[in-house]
Amino acid sequence: MKPALPLNEAERLQLLYQLQILDTQAEPEFDALTKLAALICQSEISVISLIDKDRQWFKARLNIEDPETTRETSFCAHAILQPEQLTYVPDASLDPRFADNPNVTQNNGIRFYAGAPLLIKPGIALGTLCVVDTKPRQLTEAQQNALILLAKQAVSLMQSRLLAREKELQQQTLLTVTEHVPVLLGQIDRQQRYVFCNSKYSQWFGINPTEAIGRSISEV
Repeated sequence: MKPALPLNEAERLQLLYQLQILDTQAEPEFDALTKLAALICQSEISVISLIDKDRQWFKARLNIEDPETTRETSFCAHAILQPEQLTYVPDASLDPRFADNPNVTQNNGIRFYAGAPLLIKPGIALGTLCVVDTKPRQLTEAQQNALILLAKQAVSLMQSRLLAREKELQQQTLLTVTEHVPVLLGQIDRQQRYVFCNSKYSQWFGINPTEAIGRSISEV
């Protein structure tokens, strides 16, 4: 069964693109979450999946080669339709949503799936942290809860990553501006130690900027 589109699809995609995470390099923090999910749930495969307009892209993946698949055949594209709960499929061959899915009908196809939504805001899931197996499976309540907690941690990592990038860009912009303004700029902290000086300031006072940072005015 082809997955439907969420009613808030336009807003969902906008939030996804704002994170600027699609097609980025692998990162150890995300890889660790997939490994931990597989370990806790004792599954063969685990991925952090993000649902783009026409594809499913994996920010982290364990025991799967392809970095992305079509959205049409994605289990996670179904999972984001119920963003407030775990999508739990003990045997996909018996589930009408997935019984005719080529990932299920092929040899050694998917049987078990559990996907915890990557909830970016109430009612909007960007994808899932999911575990997959080629044989029917069950998860305990504790395992299901752990998967949900790991998905929340994945979202926190994405948001922290975006904030760090925005802060870096702001700092780069500030440095560019301070180097081009036609004035002397120096900054000290409450202990009278240099935390910044632009090139005009350092040239005027004969200060090496690298050596000045962290040292007191009187010492310099």
